[in-house]
Amino acid sequence: MRFLRLHSRRVEQRVTFSCPPGHRLGQTRREAKFMTDVSKQSYLATIQDCVPAMEVDSSPRESVLQFEDLDLLPLRDVAVSSHSGDLTQQFGFTIGPVCFS
Repeated sequence: MRFLRLHSRRVEQRVTFSCPPGHRLGQTRREAKFMTDVSKQSYLATIQDCVPAMEVDSSPRESVLQFEDLDLLPLRDVAVSSHSGDLTQQFGFTIGPVCFS
């Protein structure tokens, strides 16, 4: 990783947060912590909960986050917390490849 960082000017990594079929992004929010390659630093983000869809194709079922920090990438893990303590809702993260250039 050190070699890639020294010989790169930019880095990019995308994470897609998605809801299962029949659900959509709702108004309730929860916190997500994206752990980086540097153990003492991380990204904090707020994501919307997945709620059952009342209509077909009522709103987007996914949200894309893009990270661009040469010193911190690649992402290593994701932790999700809920203020209400309810983590029973299904959701998913797709962590994309890291692109150094």
